[in-house]
Amino acid sequence: MRDVWSFNEVSGETAENYDALRAGFDWRVPETFNFGADVIDRRAREQDGPALIWQDAAGSTQRYSYSDLSRLSNKLADVLRSRGIKKGDRVIVMLPRLPEWFIALIGIMKIGAVPIPCIEMLTARDIEYRVSNAEASAAICRAEHTAKFASVQDAIPVRIALGEAESWLDWNGELAKASEQLSPAVVRADDPAIMYYTSGSTGHPKAVVHASRAIYAWRVSAIYWLDLRPGEVIWCTADTGWSKAGTSIIFGPLSCGACAFFYDGPFVPSERLGLLRRHGVTVY
Repeated sequence: MRDVWSFNEVSGETAENYDALRAGFDWRVPETFNFGADVIDRRAREQDGPALIWQDAAGSTQRYSYSDLSRLSNKLADVLRSRGIKKGDRVIVMLPRLPEWFIALIGIMKIGAVPIPCIEMLTARDIEYRVSNAEASAAICRAEHTAKFASVQDAIPVRIALGEAESWLDWNGELAKASEQLSPAVVRADDPAIMYYTSGSTGHPKAVVHASRAIYAWRVSAIYWLDLRPGEVIWCTADTGWSKAGTSIIFGPLSCGACAFFYDGPFVPSERLGLLRRHGVTVY
């Protein structure tokens, strides 16, 4: 397999001699880079380990390895591809802090489609604007939020809901039937990989498209700023619709072989220290 990078690069001390480190730094961005295939699938094959710890407010916990994310994202990718979603298509992903958010982003990117992460606080008007502006071909959300898509539903050929919703495909049912085998798309470094929308505080939100080379580069901040290594557990509390969730929850940490802690619960300061202890969080 083409050597996108050596996993061993993220071990050992990185900041003993800053001047030498800075002088010798080289981006070495590859010609092609598919995060789902070149990071998740490769680590699942070569250095599998914990990738995601999820807990909700009630204390329920789920754990996922890189091989779990690889297998499940293949299944979602198969669902999307079989329904006609192809490289370059835009996919709205409006999910809270759930494991399905990880699976959705990875699966979409595996086929070269472009996820648009959105927070659940969006109104029907917000969604209508994004669907139209991005010319979205698919949407993924929880069943209780599908009504927000009513005015644009006919414009979105593929709609997947977590839970049962009329005229929407059921996430669990579709993945249960899908194949775990997938040939990922070839994604060039300058191909679009993910799209975020700005807050829109001075007008309509602006679409910001990040090329695949940006996903590759976010690993660097995870190494040198967040100081992540295999075996580390990071908890970044950013909401799923913001680019910070990309840099510090999924793309950066998983590119380093670290594990992300994902908490779907309210902000209760007195409980945070307990969660840090319980899950062995090393970077917060």
